Amino acid sequence: MESWVCTPFFAKTVIGCFVRIGIGNHNGKPVYRVAEILGVVETAKIYQFGKARINTGFKLGHGRDKRVYRLEFVSNQDFTETEFTKWRENINSQGMNLPTKEEVEKKLRDVVDATNHQFTDEEIGRIVEEKKRFRNYPLKFASKKVQLMKDKELAEINENDGEVRRVKAEIEMLEERAMEFDSMRNSGIHAVRFINERNRKRNREEKIVILKDDQNETYDPWVRKNRMTSKSRDSLLKSSSYLVEKKIGESELGVKSQNDLFSAHDFDIEIDLDLTEAPKRSLGLVV
Repeated sequence: MESWVCTPFFAKTVIGCFVRIGIGNHNGKPVYRVAEILGVVETAKIYQFGKARINTGFKLGHGRDKRVYRLEFVSNQDFTETEFTKWRENINSQGMNLPTKEEVEKKLRDVVDATNHQFTDEEIGRIVEEKKRFRNYPLKFASKKVQLMKDKELAEINENDGEVRRVKAEIEMLEERAMEFDSMRNSGIHAVRFINERNRKRNREEKIVILKDDQNETYDPWVRKNRMTSKSRDSLLKSSSYLVEKKIGESELGVKSQNDLFSAHDFDIEIDLDLTEAPKRSLGLVV
């Protein structure tokens, strides 16, 4: 459907086909129904479908219930046995007829013809114009609306009611596109502003924390900062410390041994000498 949605034969091809449509959720699981395509209509919402922006919708029938759905709710999966059984029971209970074999074969031929269709230059031009209707970029809405207003006035002067209705519908669609574009642009601006404000707030908070840490900490150039150390570095430091201590111990031991060697002869003795030419006295000698 994505490749056919903007073609001139799209409606003729799909009307009479059946689709698997998502109708909501039940107990957290999506619910689908088998529905027949009764018509192709324009919806109030412009949405993305594949690579194109469209406002196309399907008028679907499930039994006697009819409702318009956007194409984005159509499933790409096949019907399940339960979904098909429920649809058939609904048709029978409401006294409606099931599709005949001839109807199915005719619709199959329509699908095959659409698949093998050779586009003319005129059809390609119409497809391009159809895809340009809802392109998501800023258009010259003001100048376009001025031209439409002139066309409307001219149609009113000529009392062409059909042309007046057509131009009014085009003006309303143009205004809707302008409002949608403004909404998208404003939402993008708000998102950017929110991100910028959040980043500024985070930067301010980080700066406040850094300033508080600087105020609480007195700078001392001789204080060693804590650093992460690995096991190998710790082992190296311990080994170096051990070697230094061992060297100092050996030095102290050598000094002590030398002191002990001299101290073995470091004692006081008294020697009395009987000298006739000098008075008797006691000398304290250290040997």
